[in-house]
Amino acid sequence: MQNFHGLWLWEIIGEAKILTNKKICCC
Repeated sequence: MQNFHGLWLWEIIGEAKILTNKKICCC
C-alpha cells in the first residue's frame, strides 16, 4: 500500500514538473 502511494505521489510530482517546464518553455 505504501509503495503504491509512493508511485502515485511521484506521478503527481512528475506531471507538475512537466506542466511547469511547459509554462517556462512556452515563452
